Amino acid sequence: MSVSGCCGHCRSTTKVLLTVPEAAEALSTSVSQLYRLHKAGKITFTRSGERQTRVHIDEIRSYAASLRTF
Repeated sequence: MSVSGCCGHCRSTTKVLLTVPEAAEALSTSVSQLYRLHKAGKITFTRSGERQTRVHIDEIRSYAASLRTF
């Protein structure tokens, strides 16, 4: 049963927060390179819990789009 006015997107099973290794894999880079990108301010990390660092999927998409310059 869907919520009134909902497009159905809420039921999506797409993972929104990725672990650092998953994010590095999505960008086809190493974990250490991803940490360098974070230190340079190009990727923002999200703290999830006391010791869990995650990367939002929109951060990955935004950075990947910035690499596509023509």
